Amino acid sequence: HRSLNNRIKPTFNLLSSLIGSRDTLVLLKHNPHILTAYRIQDLSFNFEFLCELGVPRFQIVKYLAGPFPVLGKPHDKLRSVALKVKGMGFDLSSGYFFDAVVALCHVTDSTWEARCVLFRSFGFSNHEIDLMLRKLPRIMCYSEKKISESVQFVVNKLQWTPSRLS
Repeated sequence: HRSLNNRIKPTFNLLSSLIGSRDTLVLLKHNPHILTAYRIQDLSFNFEFLCELGVPRFQIVKYLAGPFPVLGKPHDKLRSVALKVKGMGFDLSSGYFFDAVVALCHVTDSTWEARCVLFRSFGFSNHEIDLMLRKLPRIMCYSEKKISESVQFVVNKLQWTPSRLS
């Protein structure tokens, strides 16, 4: 489906120059579609930007092999999201940083705010929502129905308070 000379070889060469050819082969074993799924320019810019931002290379490589292709997002989008997540106080060397980037890349601002309103409706304070997001940023990717059912179970059946849950 993709040209060997125009897409696959240049992507392989780029990955080899960024992470080494041996690591590239391991990466391709876990995520072979990376050769055709990403725009090479975005992949290159995003990788270099995250390194300059201070994200450890091993974290970047780990997320290259992961199921959420955030490194293939348009560079402007990933740049703004990564800076926003850094501004939220996430540790760049932690896996939670990338989890938050994944969440913000896949959820619109209005959906994010709707999830916060939903948590507030269960009695969560802004501080408790922040604490929860630091531990499980991808919770914002769940549907409102899933979040509502889960919180209702924990609050009503287990009788946990929002502060204990967060």
